[in-house]
Amino acid sequence: MTTLPTSWKKYIPFVPIIILDDFLRARGGVSGIVLNLCTGLGYLGGMPKAPRLFDDFIERFPIIRWVLVMVLIYQGGGEQNLQLAIEITIIFYLIHSFLIEIENSGKYDEFKAGFECVLDKLGL
Repeated sequence: MTTLPTSWKKYIPFVPIIILDDFLRARGGVSGIVLNLCTGLGYLGGMPKAPRLFDDFIERFPIIRWVLVMVLIYQGGGEQNLQLAIEITIIFYLIHSFLIEIENSGKYDEFKAGFECVLDKLGL
């Protein structure tokens, strides 16, 4: 844990950076976070279709889907760090829930147009 020097008042603006630095160091640095995020993208699919029996099981117990995402992150970019794998899985769950909520709210086209506008401004 990083400690502030005795004349700490001039360092107050840097406290969020120090906290972020501690967070990243505890999780393998920026590269560790990036690896976990890349591995987590695997939950979006693009993989071979699963057998129907497995799909039926997942539909019956939807939490298993997120446990499998956590396992994917744990064994991939998570460096076998269970806490980090759970944290990254929660981030993906929140993003997923947010995007599903947008789709269900009837504002998907509006959101998509705004997203495309941002991409255009970035030149992507």
